Amino acid sequence: MTPKELALFREMATRAENRAEMNRLFAAWIDREFPARQEEEIDIDALYLELIREKDIPMGVVGMGRAEEATRGRSRSAGRMILSAAAIAAAVVLVVAGFLLRRPTVRTPQKAPGIVAAPVITPASDKAVLTLADGRRIVLDSAANGMLASQGGMQIFKAGGVVAYRGKAGGDGTDEGGNVGMNQIATPRGGFYEMVLPDGSRVWLDAASSLKYPTVFAGGERRVELTGEAYFEVAARTGQPFYIDANNVTVEVLGTELNLMAYSDEDAIRATLINGALRVVRGNDRRQIQPGQQASWSSGGIEWQVSHPDMREVLAWKKGEFRFEGLPVAAIMRQIARWYDVDVVLKGSLPEVEFNGVISRKKSVSELLAVLEQTDEVHFTLLGRKIIVEAGKQPDGN
Repeated sequence: MTPKELALFREMATRAENRAEMNRLFAAWIDREFPARQEEEIDIDALYLELIREKDIPMGVVGMGRAEEATRGRSRSAGRMILSAAAIAAAVVLVVAGFLLRRPTVRTPQKAPGIVAAPVITPASDKAVLTLADGRRIVLDSAANGMLASQGGMQIFKAGGVVAYRGKAGGDGTDEGGNVGMNQIATPRGGFYEMVLPDGSRVWLDAASSLKYPTVFAGGERRVELTGEAYFEVAARTGQPFYIDANNVTVEVLGTELNLMAYSDEDAIRATLINGALRVVRGNDRRQIQPGQQASWSSGGIEWQVSHPDMREVLAWKKGEFRFEGLPVAAIMRQIARWYDVDVVLKGSLPEVEFNGVISRKKSVSELLAVLEQTDEVHFTLLGRKIIVEAGKQPDGN
């Protein structure tokens, strides 16, 4: 195919009216390329590595089509072929792109006065600062394992990169005046952290997030305040419900696991229930959702919207993945800015295209941007810790 024909083929392959035919073609390709494996369950990660070694293509390719339906639910007499997003990405490279995807790189500008060659920007790591009620600050990533502080009858310690609380014998968690102090743990851009609250609840904080909580949960409720995003495993306590306040929204947790995303620069607050039960409240609008459901309140919205999201996408950050399911480039770049601690500049008119794909969060930012550039829709320039995003150059030269 010529570059222009390839561009046309890509465009046709993503049309909704062509999806059934594309699914049929993908299924036929799988049967043809892997006939010896039809009677066994395939290790897709191993298959993907085999494919990229055989075809010498870059790891973690973002596919622009949705081919997942091609293999979902397909069964075989003696086994089942399971295809993950990685295999779908490989299929997109090998079939849709016709082996013609170029191997782009993130372009670093020529050296000029005041411009330094782009540094290697690494992914987020265990970083957080714990601020105690008395104002003391503890940088957790540099703190040694062991007891960090004693506070109001509670001991704060670090073990295996996790901060936790435990009560001292005879202590009730209050200070000498009988008051309950408020602590805060905050992750910077480029950081994440795990902790155990005084009641035994576990919390995973994503980058650029913070959680404010009491040194002891006294009275008839447990209440914390979140900015950013966190995953909660809330310890069950009869008669003491757990509340999360975030951006004028209250999430009432009834002993459960949930993910709450409440970044101020995102288009909505999203509470996703993994198991158990929870209720979301904003003003007079109250909704209770079931496991597998998500309640979202959009910017400028007037009521809760309840949906069934792709749980793999919701939990991708906790599992160390970027998973893009129909996301525009601006939404992707917000995630990248937080995870890699970089500044992003969107320049000019960007394509109104949705990206689909998955890649490890352990990649450097240059590797991730190179993957996105393979779609030919966007182009990135690194200036120090700044990423400039522009429309990509299409195969026809436009």
